[in-house]
Amino acid sequence: MAGPPPESMRRRVLRDHRRVGTRFIPPFLQFTSELHETSWPVVPLPELLWIGLLHASLGFEFGSRVAIDLSRTAIEVRPNTPQLEHFVAASSFNRLSDAERIAVREAAAGRGFLCPLVEALRDLHTLYPESPLRFLQQAGPPETIPNGTTLERFKSVLRPLLFRYDAAATRVAGAAIGVELETARMSVTRDATTILGWRKLSEYPDTDESKRVGGTCRAAVNMIFTDDLYDSSASWPAYFWDRGLELERCYFALDDDA
Repeated sequence: MAGPPPESMRRRVLRDHRRVGTRFIPPFLQFTSELHETSWPVVPLPELLWIGLLHASLGFEFGSRVAIDLSRTAIEVRPNTPQLEHFVAASSFNRLSDAERIAVREAAAGRGFLCPLVEALRDLHTLYPESPLRFLQQAGPPETIPNGTTLERFKSVLRPLLFRYDAAATRVAGAAIGVELETARMSVTRDATTILGWRKLSEYPDTDESKRVGGTCRAAVNMIFTDDLYDSSASWPAYFWDRGLELERCYFALDDDA
């Protein structure tokens, strides 16, 4: 029978945990005192799908950078933006006024990331005309009429994102945390080093480090959808799935832990 793990191994496993008395607090619970479980496909997936589309079109590193740039730009154009106002869930962009949306488009064009952003989200906006990010598409070429090719291409991106423990969804969760960190909407303790390594998810799941980062980011992404940060009355998630059934009456078989 194997004995207990050596002390050096225990230290590595717990190195990002904060000790409070006899308890060890994992990194994602160092940010909030409560853990809020959210069904990944129901709300987080529609809200963060735009990041997944960026990854599919531009790759993880560049796609994440564009997501960060868009969020930062939205924050910059909002006069007196509250510290708790986040721009990572798609619905958050509905808070922009018409003038602010124009300012975001112009700034994105001036900074060189509007064109790749528009192209990455084109299928979403062709199929889902009420997308909160559709205002970006107005700067691009005319939209095409939805067809079978558009739908199949879109589904090829959506399908792997349904399963939160798979690579595509894990990278989206990590990039969402990256947006929050890079725009100073989330701060971490000095000991919470794992979550700061979200860019390591480019290697997920091929390295032990990327697996640790992935687990932390999957747990931490739930914080974006707590009552303090997310408007639970947002209509986009329900519209997304209702519109999907209009486009095609199909059902994906989900894992029990999806």
